[in-house]
Amino acid sequence: ILPMAYIGLATGFLAAVAPGLFSFVHIGAQRMFTIGGIFNYGVPLVLESGLPRPMAFFWEPGVFSAHLNILLFCMFVQNKKLIPIAVVFAAILWTQSTTGIALAVAQGGYFIFISMFKRRLKTREVLLLVTGFVAAPLLILIAMDNVYSKFSGAGAGSFTARSFDFSVAVQVIEENPLIGIGFSQTAYMRYSGDTSLDVSALSVTDQDGRLNTNGVMAILYSIGLPLGLTYFVGLFRQSLVPQRLMFGAVTTALLASNPLSLTPYF
Repeated sequence: ILPMAYIGLATGFLAAVAPGLFSFVHIGAQRMFTIGGIFNYGVPLVLESGLPRPMAFFWEPGVFSAHLNILLFCMFVQNKKLIPIAVVFAAILWTQSTTGIALAVAQGGYFIFISMFKRRLKTREVLLLVTGFVAAPLLILIAMDNVYSKFSGAGAGSFTARSFDFSVAVQVIEENPLIGIGFSQTAYMRYSGDTSLDVSALSVTDQDGRLNTNGVMAILYSIGLPLGLTYFVGLFRQSLVPQRLMFGAVTTALLASNPLSLTPYF
C-alpha cells in the first residue's frame, strides 16, 4: 500500500497545478477524474475548500484513507523511519477524511505516549511530536472545515445519508436480532426502501433504497448480534497483530464509516 501513498500525493499535486491533464470517467455509480487509471481523485468535491481528494486504486477517498491508516499502524509497530511515516500521514491528510485524519493523529499520539513510558524518545519520535504541535492549527482548520461541510455545506448530503444508514440498520437489527438477514443485498434494499424514516433529504435514487455504508452495522444486521459481537471481540482479541486493543479500536472506527467489514480486506 505504501506506493499508493506516493501516488496519492502525486495526484493531489497534479490536480492542483495541472487539472487539465485529468479525464472525467463516469461508469455506473463511479465518478472520478483520472490520468491513465493511476492518478485518481473522486467527485463530488466534498469540502468547501474544493481541494481534490485522491483515492488511489479504491472507489472513494474514505476507503483509501482507511487502508492508509492500517498501513500507518503497521509502520508505527515496526518502527519505520520518519520519512515514509510522514508520506503516509500527508496522504491521509490529502484524502480529507474526517475519520481518517482523526485516527492518524490518535495513532501518532498513542505510539509516542507509550514510547515515553517504555524508554527515552528517539529522534524520530521527537520530530513527530514537534511536527504535531506545529501542524495542530492546520489540522484543526481542516477538521472544522470538514465538520462544517458535513453538517451544513456541500457534504451535508453525505452526513444525512450516513445517518439514514445507521437508523435503517438499527430497525433491521431490532427485527432480526439473533440471526440477522444474511448477506443478501436485495434483502437489505427491501428494508431501506420500505422504511418509515424521512427520505426527503436523500437523493432521488436513494429514496427507493440504498446499500448501507456503515461496516459495523452491516455485520450486526447480516449475521445477528451473537455472531456480530463475536466478530468485533475478535478484532480486539486477535493475536496476529501487536497492540491489539489499539488495532481493534482503529479498525472498528474505520468500519463505522466504510463498508469494508464483509470484503476480502479483513
